[in-house]
Amino acid sequence: MNTKLKRALAAGAAALGLLASGVAGAQAAPATRTVSVHPSGVRTMERPQATTQAGCTVGNLVVTRYSSCEGRSVPIDILSNGQRVGGGTFNLWIIQRFDRKSLNWTEQVSLTDPVFTPNARDLAVSISASSPGNQIKTIYPQGHEIGTPSQGQVLGTFDLLRAAARAEDTTYTFTVGKPGVKPASFSVTTVRYRCDNTFKGMRAGCVVPSVTTEVSMKNFKYISAGIRALRQRGGYWGDPNSHVPLTWLGSWIRQRHWDEVCRGKTPTAAERRAGRTSCDEYPFASTAEGGTTLPASQREITFVPPRENNQQGGAIQSWLKSWRILAGDRFYVDA
Repeated sequence: MNTKLKRALAAGAAALGLLASGVAGAQAAPATRTVSVHPSGVRTMERPQATTQAGCTVGNLVVTRYSSCEGRSVPIDILSNGQRVGGGTFNLWIIQRFDRKSLNWTEQVSLTDPVFTPNARDLAVSISASSPGNQIKTIYPQGHEIGTPSQGQVLGTFDLLRAAARAEDTTYTFTVGKPGVKPASFSVTTVRYRCDNTFKGMRAGCVVPSVTTEVSMKNFKYISAGIRALRQRGGYWGDPNSHVPLTWLGSWIRQRHWDEVCRGKTPTAAERRAGRTSCDEYPFASTAEGGTTLPASQREITFVPPRENNQQGGAIQSWLKSWRILAGDRFYVDA
């Protein structure tokens, strides 16, 4: 074999060796492993008159004036080059509790009912929480393996620097992953809550302002009769059965609205003999719907004893403080 032929065969063998090495290297490239998380949504259910924490189920957000509870199903997939190779699901619970006489509030976070394939049980979860402008402390076993239940707390203090009201929410970020797997994150934002220190002689406190409340006029004989008479004629504003609430504005509008419907009006002779000399208006003068805002078919004036009108004012003030009602809050009237 001549020298030229030997060199050609050697070069060809080297080339084949490099090609084989390249193929082997391509085959040995590790798969890309990732986590995919997609929590379920929730349906909001209000329980306006409840004063204690209400239970809830997966898929629901149950809200009272002083609490909320939401439950979500959280499916997780482990993917290898885009193909599912494992995973499972757990339930996520977030419970909020507020106090009408405190700026401190608590939230409980729980992961329950984990069901995972063997290669996903060691997925770990970490939690962070934030609420703009507020002091937040998160207590949770960070890096907890998701295959077993866990529970944590968020302790918050609402920052109010002066006589004011401010609304915020809490955003949770959950990060799920394990060694050798690219992690994934998802966020959940709680119901919006509001804290204020606007009531004189009362400590600052917090509520869920979106929840409608109800004030009762049933203890006031003539006032409730006037409201019922209006509803029998088709008036529906503020009727709990109509689902059309009134909107509180405050004392600053009261006199103007009262003047629009009551000034110049006088009781009948029979009403005077019964001591019914005080003009009571509905919807209340302190609401957005008071005065002549609504058409005549949706409003009513009733002459009542002055004492009953004064007592009604006291009942409304008590209701305002009990539920921390501020301008813009919606409510119903039980008559």
